Amino acid sequence: MKRQFIGIGVGIGASIGITIGSVIGSIKGNVGFWISMGVAFGPSFGVIAAIIYGKLKNED
Repeated sequence: MKRQFIGIGVGIGASIGITIGSVIGSIKGNVGFWISMGVAFGPSFGVIAAIIYGKLKNED
């Protein structure tokens, strides 16, 4: 079941990372850089959140 949480976390983290990256990029002026940073770091935060969520729900 933990794999399911990790998969969902990667998907949600990537989409949130792209969204935040495009917003910061439009403000700062370098959209491509910030979108790539969002894609790079978003899934890792999603995986961490999914693992923590799985631990809190006592899933293996």
